[in-house]
Amino acid sequence: MKYYLPAAWLILACLSASIGLALAWFTPAWLLYALPLAPAAVALALTARFPAQATALWLGLLATCPEMWLGDIIRQTSAIIDLDKAAGLLLLVFCLFRYGARWDGFNPCLAFPFMWVAGYVHGVWPGLIWSDSLRSLIGSMAPFAFSFVRLPPVWCRLVIRTTIASPIIILGFGGILASAGLRPLYGFETGALRLGASTLPAFLAGFTLISLYALLVEQVRRPRFGLLVLLAGDILILLATGARAPLAIGLGLILLVTITVPHPPPLSWRPPGSALSVCSPLPSRAT
Repeated sequence: MKYYLPAAWLILACLSASIGLALAWFTPAWLLYALPLAPAAVALALTARFPAQATALWLGLLATCPEMWLGDIIRQTSAIIDLDKAAGLLLLVFCLFRYGARWDGFNPCLAFPFMWVAGYVHGVWPGLIWSDSLRSLIGSMAPFAFSFVRLPPVWCRLVIRTTIASPIIILGFGGILASAGLRPLYGFETGALRLGASTLPAFLAGFTLISLYALLVEQVRRPRFGLLVLLAGDILILLATGARAPLAIGLGLILLVTITVPHPPPLSWRPPGSALSVCSPLPSRAT
């Protein structure tokens, strides 16, 4: 596949450079305010050109929980959360324009507005303002809204791989933060030493459990020995976090899949005609 930059982008780059030179010559003080616009424009252009890769990058960054490790540094947790959600919505818009829209009547995104209304009917948490509640609703719906896009196979593959790799990303980034003395890898909670890396132990366990789900689905679809190794690694991470509920759910699901899906040699968990073969999702194709 050949990638190229449309002529309009080159014109836009030349125009931006001309504006920058004009600002530097006539109003140097304004140049400091305009400097961040150049990398922001480049980032938006690359996102529009490569939305699948940008989505995977956003997902990997989101897994590290920047509102925690970056919030410890700049003390702007709410602003970081807002930027995370805004970036996801922007990616959704880019994907819609690039790949097109489709209707998904079984999308869990459709349930959140009903839950939001039911919450106000029965009463919300004291002190919760309307704007914060609406922001939470949008943030909860945004990840599922990607199912309303005609996603190509490359987008699906990248997101699946990033989801599977998210515990490794969290541990690797947590190791960097620990080496820099910014955030410890482990912490004491309820009298136990628990692995948290760049986030909290419960959050790391949640991302690891999602990775475990993706690994099981991929193993049922196309058995590979490497997936079993990653699955064992997820179990070890769940043990290190000390999160008992995610560990129990993960082990129970592994047992259920092992019992339900026959696995003739060497690694296949899904022979032809298996009951779970209808449950393995296939990436949608752009039409």
